[in-house]
Parts: sequence; C-alpha cells; structure tokens
Amino acid sequence: MECSLNPTAFADLRALASAFAADEWPHLLCPICGRGGLKAGKVNSVETARSRGMHDHEAWDPDYIRGFFQVVLICGWAECGEVVLASGEMTVEAVGNPNHDWTYSEFYLVRHLMPALVPIVFPEPTPIAVKGRVLEASTLLYVDASAAGNRIRTAVEELLTYQKVPRTTSSGGKRRRLSAHHRIERFGAKNPEAANLLEAVKWIGNDASHEVALSPLEVIDGLELLEGALQLIYNDRTQRLTNLAKRINLRKTSVKPKPRSGRA
Repeated sequence: MECSLNPTAFADLRALASAFAADEWPHLLCPICGRGGLKAGKVNSVETARSRGMHDHEAWDPDYIRGFFQVVLICGWAECGEVVLASGEMTVEAVGNPNHDWTYSEFYLVRHLMPALVPIVFPEPTPIAVKGRVLEASTLLYVDASAAGNRIRTAVEELLTYQKVPRTTSSGGKRRRLSAHHRIERFGAKNPEAANLLEAVKWIGNDASHEVALSPLEVIDGLELLEGALQLIYNDRTQRLTNLAKRINLRKTSVKPKPRSGRA
C-alpha cells in the first residue's frame, strides 16, 4: 500500500471535504509516488432525470441542477504519470459579484477516489493490520465517514494488540474482555504521549459506533492523531526528540549537569 510522503496530505483531504467550483480543483498529491500533483482532465458530468424534469418549472434557475460527475486525475510527475479516478455529486451554483451579472458554475463534491488518498506516512515497523484499517478508512472517508471512523478505532485496537497489550483480564477466576479505553490506559504506562493520542482517536471511533454522524473532517483529525501515535511508537527519531525535550523541560536549561566527582 502506497501513501503520501508530504506533510500537506492532510490539508489535501480536508480540501475535498466540501464542494468546490469547477475551476478551483484543490491541490492533491499523487497517492502512488507521493511527489507529483494530480491534474484534472476533462470532467464528465450528467444531470439526473429528476433534475432535467424540473426545467419546465416556472421558477427554474440553473442552480436547480443536480447530478453526478466523473474525472480522471493524472499525476504531473513525469516519472510517475499514474491516474486516480474521482467521482461524486455535481450541482450548479451562482458565482460572481452581486453588483454585476451573476454567472453559473458546476460545483463538485467528491465521494469516491480510486485509489484512495492515504495521508499517513507509516514508520517501517507499522503492523500490516493497522495499515489495512487505515486504507479502509481512507476509502470510505467521503462516502461514509462514520464507517471510516469505525475503521480507525479498529486500527487502534490492532495497534494495541501488536504492542502486546492484553485483550482480556482475569477476575474472580473468569476472563473478562478489556475495553479499548482500559487497554489504552495500560499502554499509557509505557508510552503516555502516544496513549494520549490514541485515546482521542478512540473517542472519534466511539462516536461512529454510537450512531453519531461523523463528518470527513472529524475522521481526518483521527487519522492525523493516529499518525502522530505511530511516529511516537515506531519512529526512533521522534521518540528521541520527545525524550530530549522532556529532559530539557525538566532541567529548564539546555546545559547538561556535570557529573559529580568522586572523593578519593
């Protein structure tokens, strides 16, 4: 599974969370090479039959139009040139200055991207199961954000398992299943910074499980938090810098204490 290698990847995903005008395609990084920007080809849009049937209405205006669109996005990096298929909803809206004549433009709301844009940069040791849940979340992001939220919650559970946090505990001679919250608390004894991020991801996933309608933006927040946790757990440099900052903050100085000389 390929992923973006650019810190703007999350900004790209957020730009697709709302409708945009036909001439204002947001910047998108190629999900295959992680280098080139995706350029939109000719957009094919179609009006629904119900929308066409409203043209004879006496109050009809172009902004009554509703339909769907499809477009091929092509990576602009010469050594890649891969394609991404985008599709979704099309509307027509008035644009321009109220003091001048209005013009109309098609607006697009992306629902599907194939392949999906996966924003997380995975450290090398990241478990395959965690990567799989992130890919599923990225695929579902714009068509069913709540289902995507469930996937990132499952990714947290998978990650805890690979970190050897038990799923169950023994109480009164009986095995009892540990909740995700209690598993994160146990993990926090080893890595409190990462556990703090995973707890936030869990709350987003809980909202999805409890039939709270999530937006793509909320799931994107969860993906970004999950990436931060993965970096803290698996990226040695990130952990080293975190520990270095902690030591400096405790000393309130960058000067290391001199070792005490022993007495003869």
